[in-house]
Amino acid sequence: MRRFIATLACATTAAVAASALATPAHAQTRVADPVAVLKKQFVSGHGATFADRTSVKEAGHSNLLLQRSGKFQLNKSGLAASDLTAKFNLSAPQLKDVPKDMRSLLKSERTIRIGTTAYIKGGLLGEYLPKGKTWLKYPKGPVGGTSSALGQLIGVTEPRTLKGLLSHGKRKGSAYSGTTTFADLWKVSSWFRYSVGERPTGSDAKTKVSWKLYVTSKGVITRVVSSYNGRAVGMPGTTFTVDSRYAHWGAKVSLKAPPASQVAGLADLTPPDSTTPPEPALPGPITR
Repeated sequence: MRRFIATLACATTAAVAASALATPAHAQTRVADPVAVLKKQFVSGHGATFADRTSVKEAGHSNLLLQRSGKFQLNKSGLAASDLTAKFNLSAPQLKDVPKDMRSLLKSERTIRIGTTAYIKGGLLGEYLPKGKTWLKYPKGPVGGTSSALGQLIGVTEPRTLKGLLSHGKRKGSAYSGTTTFADLWKVSSWFRYSVGERPTGSDAKTKVSWKLYVTSKGVITRVVSSYNGRAVGMPGTTFTVDSRYAHWGAKVSLKAPPASQVAGLADLTPPDSTTPPEPALPGPITR
């Protein structure tokens, strides 16, 4: 996965992203507990929408790398399903500079996740699906396909994760901020584990994640911004920043797996002119 990310980033020269963080109010107004408010959202058949923007900063320049959008479906226990579409930010001229054998990595990709089973459409793996199949079934698969490790690593639908962050963070107005590490996120967050795929070790485990969480006066989460050293994902000398917006909490959401007739399994993947299935260029089933 690291080699994939490093190669992908080297080929990506996107437009500069200007994502200014909102300035929180100076007065310490009363804000409802975000954890308690989140738990009240756990109603079957309801959920929220979200949108991510991932930027990579290197040598003082920040480039927009990836945009994702989708929705969460909740139940009484928490996150039940998700539907996420990811698109890399390359213009047609920029895409021409990418080697042909890499271009499929940058295609738009959609991931529907029901429970812990991911269904992936498009992107790299779409090139290897059997004729007549448009979706790949990936048991214990990543939350966001091949771009999982490049998206938001903070699981906002997880009370345990949220409680851990807020207990070590500071509040200013309706915004909270603090730092955590990859190791700590791995311990508490299923979303993080299914995003990065492999347990971080050594210096990667110690990678600090700076975060900022914005809520309404009623404690409803509206935005999360996280930043960390790109070394942890194979890009030393860079800083990754993911800016996520959340809306429509409580809206009705109903997500389902794609029709079985359109779905292939991992064992069915075969690259063109070959009988050997390819090695998926995305996080595999998580290891504890």
